[in-house]
Amino acid sequence: MAMSLAACGEQETPEAEEPKAEAQSTEAAPAEVKDSVIIAIGSEPETLDPTKGWGHGSAPIVQSTLVKYKADLTFENDLATSYALSDDGLVWTFTLRDDAYFTDGEKVTASDVAFTLETAKAAQGSVDLTYMESAVAQDDTTLVVTLSKPTSIFLNTLASVGIVPEHAYGEDYGTNPIGSGPYKFVEWRAQEQLVL
Repeated sequence: MAMSLAACGEQETPEAEEPKAEAQSTEAAPAEVKDSVIIAIGSEPETLDPTKGWGHGSAPIVQSTLVKYKADLTFENDLATSYALSDDGLVWTFTLRDDAYFTDGEKVTASDVAFTLETAKAAQGSVDLTYMESAVAQDDTTLVVTLSKPTSIFLNTLASVGIVPEHAYGEDYGTNPIGSGPYKFVEWRAQEQLVL
């Protein structure tokens, strides 16, 4: 407001200075390369284990999922290349990619997916798979999931259950996860920082 009042009053204008010649480079300054993002979060997760609920309701970032949400909230394949549902709505058959790897170099197989779903069901955490009768790997790239009743939210659940490696899953998985997702786990210092 003070600036607007001063601008309205009559003032003497100093003589304009002559522009000084400056040497200007036509080369653009090199762009700064950024390789990290720092994000502050309101609360720390208890675990990074998707079988116990990590990432439920959103896409886990350390692990891949069978399917994932697109921006318009429809589904697209992630580890799955295709899926089919039986006429009675009880049997889902997924075909998986054969080029996905965990960060330790091991290939992601249908056995890993079956193990993840069965482990999540047994954990009885925030992932509700009580309606799943079984998840069975027929071979490395074929998974068959049988439900006890047709369930319209099944793909929603699969979009938030990150796949864990059966060969490297143990008691410390929740604090030192291995995944095949877009980010690799580096370090977690509780109450301080989580580096991916």
